[in-house]
Amino acid sequence: MPIHKSERGAQLREYLNDAREAILWKCEGLSDAQARTPLTPTGTHVMGLLLHLAVTEAQYFISCVGREIENRVIRGVIEADAAQADFHPPPNITLVDAVEIYRETTVAADAILDELKLDSPAVVPWWVKHRHCGRDASHLAAGP
Repeated sequence: MPIHKSERGAQLREYLNDAREAILWKCEGLSDAQARTPLTPTGTHVMGLLLHLAVTEAQYFISCVGREIENRVIRGVIEADAAQADFHPPPNITLVDAVEIYRETTVAADAILDELKLDSPAVVPWWVKHRHCGRDASHLAAGP
């Protein structure tokens, strides 16, 4: 059964909050060492994933709608030269710090989402770059 247009925002927010609760639940009871222990061959760990999600929410729900990201750690990660910096929390960050950063980011994102309509415009600068690269690659793949 299709979802009525007036209920889409509430349903999307419910999905978002379920995902937010899941990552916080995964952090419960972990020591800093456990939170930084790689769980995949790529080295991904729970604290890195938590920071990545905080950065992602800050970029999409705050920055892309023209608002300022206030958290200095998140701004530092975004400004870092390393492409995967958001998966590598600075060594001086504890799990308690990372959870606090994540919670502050979700509160800030929620405040902005509460102000905006579901169809409010947003600018995602990195999509333009990726879309352009993809178009070039498709021209190369198509041949002369």
